[in-house]
Amino acid sequence: MNNKNCLSITSFLFFISFTSFGNSFNFFNVEPEMIIDNHHCAKSIQKVIYETWQADRRWQKMMTDSLEKIAFKSPTINSKKWVNVVADKTIFRAILHDHEKSMVIDWDNKCKKTVSHRQNKPQRVVGMNTFSDKDISNLVSKNETGIIYIWAPEMPHSVKGIKEIKKAAAKMNSKLTVLLSPVSDYEFAKKIAKKENLGEVALKRHQSNQLHQRGVDLHYPSIITYRDKKLNRYARHGYEPEKFFTAYLLEEFSK
Repeated sequence: MNNKNCLSITSFLFFISFTSFGNSFNFFNVEPEMIIDNHHCAKSIQKVIYETWQADRRWQKMMTDSLEKIAFKSPTINSKKWVNVVADKTIFRAILHDHEKSMVIDWDNKCKKTVSHRQNKPQRVVGMNTFSDKDISNLVSKNETGIIYIWAPEMPHSVKGIKEIKKAAAKMNSKLTVLLSPVSDYEFAKKIAKKENLGEVALKRHQSNQLHQRGVDLHYPSIITYRDKKLNRYARHGYEPEKFFTAYLLEEFSK
């Protein structure tokens, strides 16, 4: 049996499962691309998500409250806008959003679309010493390559990693931006920064939805790279010695 026939059978079986599954269907085991491309409203959904909204196909799954529901997200070519998708056996929902507003489109089982709009709660800013989405956009646009390192003073390896990433960034001749996590105690961070001679620059708190959506806050420390005026899709987590940071950066910047 050739690959084309295998693919056709796989798509057919998925379609049957998608349109007629019972309570035992585990949506989470299905890849996001299959959810979209094999949906019976696929043409309409693809036109909105990929053509109009221009979402990236590198989807990231999100947790849901049921195995019969799936949720995933992806950035668009506009660094400030994201697409979220939620699907179950009765509805397919796609949301285009930034930190100010959202457009929500629901497809029912007959592929009828319902469009709604909503205002999002404004991003909470803690003090003046913060690094926003606007700051991120300016940073990425002004440097050919760069690394953003998020640290938390409550985690010793997070502090230790600053010196390692500095050495790696210097070897790569890349711009390094060190930012404080949005949930850390600021006064404690000041004490650690003074003790470790990190300087005031390390106390600028990240308040960027763009960084958060890319997973930098799942664990500290975390790093995310950028090149050619574009942020990486995913963050990298955990402390590493300089040689491992350097190896990772070499791979990222050579793609």
